[in-house]
Parts: sequence; structure tokens; C-alpha cells
Amino acid sequence: MLAAGARLYRRRCCRPSSTRCALPRRRAAACGRPAFISAYGSYGSAAWPTLFADGGYLVADHGPAADAALRLIMDVGPLGYNRIAGHGHADALALLLAAEGEDFLIDPGTYCYNAAPALRHYFRGTAAHNTVQIDADDQSVYGGSFLWLRDVASRVHRHQDDGALLRIEASHDGYLRLADPLRHVRGVTLDRAAGVLAVEDRFECGAAHQAALHWHFAPHCRLEADGAAWLAHGAGATLRIEFDAPGCGVTLVCGQQQPPLGWCSPRFYERQPCPVLRVAGPVDAGSRLRSRFTLLPR
Repeated sequence: MLAAGARLYRRRCCRPSSTRCALPRRRAAACGRPAFISAYGSYGSAAWPTLFADGGYLVADHGPAADAALRLIMDVGPLGYNRIAGHGHADALALLLAAEGEDFLIDPGTYCYNAAPALRHYFRGTAAHNTVQIDADDQSVYGGSFLWLRDVASRVHRHQDDGALLRIEASHDGYLRLADPLRHVRGVTLDRAAGVLAVEDRFECGAAHQAALHWHFAPHCRLEADGAAWLAHGAGATLRIEFDAPGCGVTLVCGQQQPPLGWCSPRFYERQPCPVLRVAGPVDAGSRLRSRFTLLPR
């Protein structure tokens, strides 16, 4: 499959490293680009789909724009499969971000199933993902290592993408169960030409709540304060992160034990510290938490 994708989309990064996985010559001829384009049409970068509603993801950029400076994935799907969502994570509206081919905002992984219950809960919980946690609680009610007690549904309200500017607004209903029901609404704008990702979180509620917005960075990233902003240095790229969140404080956390925060798991039963920017404070219906990520020139 990877070999077919590499041939169809002319993407070297998809080529299998093993020759045993190479596409047979006869099948490669059948999967040539002219035949593929004849059957499915030719997408320009503006026409290539970014929102996959049935799968519950926004993916930008891929296809002809796979070499874009910023690549974004957003979770706009349900909590998980079946009503118990046994393998689901409470990560509605979470974002992943890569810059110039290297990961910056990441998903922390799974770590384990049953060996460490507290860490199992952490890695599945809302605080371990790039979204907003309300009142120190998960988006759903945690019932056990393979059990959530309440469904969470996401909804896309608006989506526009002309190939240069992408805009999406979505919400989830996980916190409608609270005594004062709250709906989290996230608006995202990706300006490809400027290399800027802007995120705005707002809340539909009747009273004040405590919010904690987390941005989890890849373990190789080095974060440092730059005045009121932050710099995230990768292996080659650097992002400048700015916040507009009145009444909230911003702290850097990495490898915190209790409560767990700032961990990622690259493979099963392995974990390592990773830097997390935590934006926390009181919010109400008039609050806006704005985050801006700008790719700096080399």
C-alpha cells in the first residue's frame, strides 16, 4: 500500500525501506498516475479534500501540499468505537502540528493497558491532549482502562479551504453533563503563506469554570520564554507561540509525576518527558483563549 501511494503521489517519504515491500512491476503499471487521474480526477492543492467527516478528522496538508511548511490534523470525530469506546481517548478537538517535516504538537500515545492504572487514565484523559480541560475533569466520565461511561460527539459548524487559507469551527458536547452545562467551541485558521496557525477557544455556558488548555510538544523540542511569548525550537524549525488569554497563567511543565503531566509514549510500555505549555484560569461565556503559532524564518 505504501509503495502504491509513493508511486501515485510521487512521495519519496512513502517508499518502503525494504525491497520485499516494493510494488510488483505489473501492479505498478496498473497503478500509474495517468490511469489513476483518469479514474479519479486530478486534484489541485485547493481542491484536495481536507475534511474527512466520516472518519472524524481534518487533515491539512497532504496530497499535492504534503511539503507545506505547516501540516495540521484536527480531531472532530466521536470518542471511540461502540458505546464504551474501549480504545478511545478523550481528545475531542485536539490538534497535531508539524513544521517543515518535523513534529511539534503531538499526541502522547498509549503507554500501557493494565499495568499502571493511573498512567493508563492519564494517557487516555483530556489533559494529555492538545485541547481544553474543564474543571479538572475529562470530556467523558472515566469508567476504567477500557471503559468510558458517556458518549462525546463533535460537530463541525463551518469549514472553508481555498488552498491558501483554511478555516474550521467545531464543538463537542462532553461537558454538557456538568451542573452548569458547557459547550467547548474551537475555531482554527491556518494561513499557509504566512506560516501561521491561529486557534481560538470559547465556551457556551452560564457560569464560570476553570479551564486548562494544554499544548504538548515533541520530546526533542526545546522551549524557552521570549518575553510574553514562547519559542519552540525543533531540530531545524522554530515556532513562536503567543497567547491572548486574559486572567490565565502560562506555565511550562515537563515530566511531572503527580498529577501526571508532560509525558509521551513512543512505544508500548515506554514513556519519556515532553514539554507542555499549560494555559489555565477561570473562563465564562465571554472568555476567549487565543493561541498563535508562527513558523519563524531560518
